[in-house]
Amino acid sequence: SPLGYLEYGRFLSYADRAPEAEAQFRRAIEIDSTSFEAREALATFYLAERRLDAAERAYKDLSAVLGDSPEGLMELADFY
Repeated sequence: SPLGYLEYGRFLSYADRAPEAEAQFRRAIEIDSTSFEAREALATFYLAERRLDAAERAYKDLSAVLGDSPEGLMELADFY
């Protein structure tokens, strides 16, 4: 389950340990590439870090995982 990696990534992010946090979020996605929570956490992390190109890619990936569902399109629209 990616949950432990997500929570640890959030902790590291709050502790201003961005490289380590990013690694935890990426590991969570490796474990479950269809996890909405893992992809949303990575996208939100990039946005908070002002890494806008990476955030855009992450939100597009999140939208792709959700397909053409309203939730996926809303996440992408919220980014823009």
